[in-house]
Amino acid sequence: MINGLYEILMIKISGTFFPIGCLSSNGIQESAETINTTTRQNTNGWRTMKATGQTYSLPFDGLIKYSDLTNLVSYRDIEDLKRARNNIEWKLENLQDGTVDYGDGLITSLQRNAATDEYISFSGTIEGYGEPLKEVNSLYLTSDYVDVDYVE
Repeated sequence: MINGLYEILMIKISGTFFPIGCLSSNGIQESAETINTTTRQNTNGWRTMKATGQTYSLPFDGLIKYSDLTNLVSYRDIEDLKRARNNIEWKLENLQDGTVDYGDGLITSLQRNAATDEYISFSGTIEGYGEPLKEVNSLYLTSDYVDVDYVE
């Protein structure tokens, strides 16, 4: 099994990928649009279909930390990128199995939540632009830890 701690969502800023700081979860969701078809197999009410377009998104959640976030993408950085309405480059890197998913996208949603006596949290979504790509980077196959900055 692979621990979610080792899958890191990164965004490219000024030509370099940086992890989003203080994430509590992130992932990737893919879906396909379909159209119904009619074939000889449509018996007893069973449907058949054909895939047309495909989409993907990357949801993420975290905590806001206002101290020094050197070499990390902060909530405010994400806010600036979303408000600029420009495509970004992202990658989702798994440090245990060496898999790297990457592509272009647009930050389409960003939400900040401030509950009384709790840390301020945020969530957002990157909608994919074009096809997500994948490679395996053998450099990380021997990695057995990640230096994580926990909020205290």
